[in-house]
Amino acid sequence: MTQPNTDDPERLAPLAGADPAVGAVRREAFAALIAGAPVDADELARAADLPRANVEHAIAQLHAGGALELDPDGRVTGAHGLTHRQTQHAIVTPQRTWHTWCALDAVGIPAALGVDAEVHTRCPTCDGAIVIEIRSGTAIAPHDTEPMLWLPGTPCAHVMNDFCAAANLFCNREHLEVWRARAANPPGAAVTLTQAEDQGRRVWAEVSMLERGIDPSSPESDEGDSSP
Repeated sequence: MTQPNTDDPERLAPLAGADPAVGAVRREAFAALIAGAPVDADELARAADLPRANVEHAIAQLHAGGALELDPDGRVTGAHGLTHRQTQHAIVTPQRTWHTWCALDAVGIPAALGVDAEVHTRCPTCDGAIVIEIRSGTAIAPHDTEPMLWLPGTPCAHVMNDFCAAANLFCNREHLEVWRARAANPPGAAVTLTQAEDQGRRVWAEVSMLERGIDPSSPESDEGDSSP
């Protein structure tokens, strides 16, 4: 089984040599989405203190690499793992539900932010519901279970298509291996919840340390929220 380089899957996208605006736009878009709202180029430019032209270029780069979603009006509706689309992966708190691109996002984001939440997803092998409690950023598996997360190791030119589409959580290692056999043994790595937490703290370190506070428990409404 190949061990992929997944310290930050989004950096596997074709963004080599990107200017600092790319990271700034990704951070500010994530901050807006965690607060519950899509964000446009003008708002990102103000938040990042960058010229609009630089922001538009960064948006185009991230979008081309599958690391950002846009609605028909050009507003950012998905970034750094969060999306306004309903998906099978969700971070759930009493105040709000956030959907994510993949299971790594769903586990890693609350781990990086150090919050209390539940991760809701489904096992690709049996289609069974998986609910993981996150307590102060630490994942707690259901009693007598050992869920396993699959991290794809194939080349990643488009984050959502090449990485997130197969970055799923399985009920256990047996179910993961059944899926791998059916999928012709793709390259990648199986990781535990603890390893997924550590991965998340690295991948989302930049947004967990934003100077202004991000409060994932904010009760603001989110028009895209719905439980999985």
